[in-house]
Amino acid sequence: MYDILLLLFALSPAVNAVKPIHQEVSPQPQARQGQDSKHKKSRMAGSSDHQETQPDTQSKKDDHQQSADTGTYKVDIRSLPFPPPDPLFRVYVGITALTAFFSLCTLWLIRVQNIAFKAQLKLMQDDSRLEHRAWMKFEKVDFTIAPQNYINVLISFTNIGRTPARDFQAWMFLETVPVNAEPNLSYEKDRNVPARPVVPPHSPLVFPIAGDLVDDALYAIIMSGKLRVMFHGKITYRDIFEGQHWMTFCQEFDPNVGKFMIHEKHNEADY
Repeated sequence: MYDILLLLFALSPAVNAVKPIHQEVSPQPQARQGQDSKHKKSRMAGSSDHQETQPDTQSKKDDHQQSADTGTYKVDIRSLPFPPPDPLFRVYVGITALTAFFSLCTLWLIRVQNIAFKAQLKLMQDDSRLEHRAWMKFEKVDFTIAPQNYINVLISFTNIGRTPARDFQAWMFLETVPVNAEPNLSYEKDRNVPARPVVPPHSPLVFPIAGDLVDDALYAIIMSGKLRVMFHGKITYRDIFEGQHWMTFCQEFDPNVGKFMIHEKHNEADY
């Protein structure tokens, strides 16, 4: 748009030249003196010629008198040093302006297509990362709750992604909680599970967690539902694209079915 304005500004002198054939301009001193001398010579001509041309001379005198009163005189613009613009030149200017306009439209379309291409490329990259990144999955729980034995729980994870998981860290705890209480789900303390630098794809990780010793009385309380047995924890890891991921888990022993069930809270992940 700026190119079109500059082009019209540059052509403004030529456009201003296309005006009526006669226009009023200020006289130059020498031209004024020559005009006066011509009028003096015309008054010295013969009476017969003066009478025959009296209407024309009278009109010229009136024009001269009017020009003298206003300080201007009429000039044929075609006698000026520059000619009026050629019609073909006007066509050329119009075509040039249209070409500049369509060029700007083309540049705008290219910019829009470039933005759309970058957005599509980002979507493709994100899809590729999701497809090839590491995915740690909570697999299963094996446990032992019996009289005269410690409560033992085995938790397993598997990397179901296509690439290794890096810097795998875990916090896992087994607790016995009263019925109306909730476990402490804060993991500000140090982890109690050894870290894994690399977890290959489709490679399971098994973590044992030991709890309290169960005597007959405690076992009866657990099986009556008056004492809750819960394990919970959190894991973090990175993928090959340096993306940081996390997952929390929490399960509670249900004495009615004899196995651990997913708790209603604290089972979340970043995906």
